[in-house]
Amino acid sequence: MQREADAFGTSGMSWRGLFPFLYVLLAASSLGLGVTSCDHGDMMSGMMSGGMMDARAGMGGGGMMGDRRTFATNGETIFRTGRNLNEVVLQDLDRSTMKMAHSCEMCHGRSGEGGMMMMGRAVPSIRFADLSSAAKHRVPYTDDLIRRFLEQELKSDGTVAQTGVTWKMLEADESDLIGFLKTL
Repeated sequence: MQREADAFGTSGMSWRGLFPFLYVLLAASSLGLGVTSCDHGDMMSGMMSGGMMDARAGMGGGGMMGDRRTFATNGETIFRTGRNLNEVVLQDLDRSTMKMAHSCEMCHGRSGEGGMMMMGRAVPSIRFADLSSAAKHRVPYTDDLIRRFLEQELKSDGTVAQTGVTWKMLEADESDLIGFLKTL
């Protein structure tokens, strides 16, 4: 597969190299296989920054490729699929710069610990124990600071996070997600 430098100076796949990968993902989606996560940050950064996988273009939204799974709690369903138990897509696609609907799990991993590279940066942990740790954050996150992050994309210290993902959650969905993060 050909590789070229992306805007962040890291190696990314060329669009020519992504077409077979995207074809497989689209085929899986049309069969309802619900592909929901990818551990290949360099592949995903190219797809996300190009806006090629827009959920409004017939891919079904939610977790990547229209994930319709549900879990024991609303918070876990949000974390794993990007939808609540009422199947509402919670990513604000109009305001997000990454134009595909996806979930927390997709970037931060099944356990929320992050670690993979995406768009030239390491993805941080969103486990509550890590978010609320003074050893990991100059200003540790609280429930209210996590809510502020979800609503305004502001880090605990008030600086802009620039994740490319903007959420539109009801207060109950935010509380449920925070409750699930505390279990990780």
